[in-house]
Amino acid sequence: MIVKDPVTVSPKAKLEDLLAMARENGFSGFPVVEGETLVGIVTERDMRFQPNHGDSVADIMTPASG
Repeated sequence: MIVKDPVTVSPKAKLEDLLAMARENGFSGFPVVEGETLVGIVTERDMRFQPNHGDSVADIMTPASG
């Protein structure tokens, strides 16, 4: 399935904001983009094991390879 306008997050976003987005949208993961470039992915598992909700997405995301 191709999604035309996926919900994405910035690597600068705070984990607490990401957790709220996940609850609101019912999503378990988000692509992390900077401008038009995919820089990583962040999943529910990444969020669950991060105790400091003030950290940024960049601190917990899995970087894109390539």
